[in-house]
Amino acid sequence: MNRRTYTVEAFVAHRRDLGETDKLLVLFSREMGRISAIARGARKPGSPLAGSTDALCFAKYHLAKGRQLDYVTQAQPLRTFAHLRSDLLRTACALELAEIVERAIGDHQPNEAAYDLALLTMEMLDGASDPAAVSAWSEIHLMGVLGYHPRLHDCASCHRPLPPRAAFSAAAGGLLCRTCSEGRRDALGLSAAAVAELRTLAAADSPPPALEACGALRRVYRTVWQHVLDSDLRSANFLDDLLSVG
Repeated sequence: MNRRTYTVEAFVAHRRDLGETDKLLVLFSREMGRISAIARGARKPGSPLAGSTDALCFAKYHLAKGRQLDYVTQAQPLRTFAHLRSDLLRTACALELAEIVERAIGDHQPNEAAYDLALLTMEMLDGASDPAAVSAWSEIHLMGVLGYHPRLHDCASCHRPLPPRAAFSAAAGGLLCRTCSEGRRDALGLSAAAVAELRTLAAADSPPPALEACGALRRVYRTVWQHVLDSDLRSANFLDDLLSVG
């Protein structure tokens, strides 16, 4: 068996141009987690790698180990996600999820739950479901998969029962009562509808048909990812702009 080559099923979480004709890919696979690899000549006209090396492509990749980065030698597309890739809002939702996975999981650190959730999310975004609801459901479940479980049913600071309205603090680890949120610059005040929807999404096995408090949930999620990743998501502003227009 040639240990210098290997094959994985993965999707492209991120890609950027490299040199005149190459691409640098960040692949995410179930077996090996994140893989950084170079696709040589993938930007040449007629390259057999062109169709499988764009962001959000899902394919079987044959790779060869290199000194610093591995190399994609062959790729066979497995899913095209045609609806997802032709709809700007659905694409933006998928790119935000891909960025979270790319930044939160290290090279060659398998996370089967994150992989399965990401792939399921892309399948749902490719379908008829409301993309904003799919994205909100997926991201709060991804928080749990990555080890960040926001406290939603009692105060994250004093652990007392919460009224219908509450505040959210990523640094505190979840919802806060009025007393514990006073004086906290990072606390986001939430309506009763937003609190209820946040809890519903966290407990649901599938996305709801639509969201009532999408804007409030987006603000909560951005503070969470800023806290977890120590910086804002590159893709977040674009998605927020699309959702506000919608």
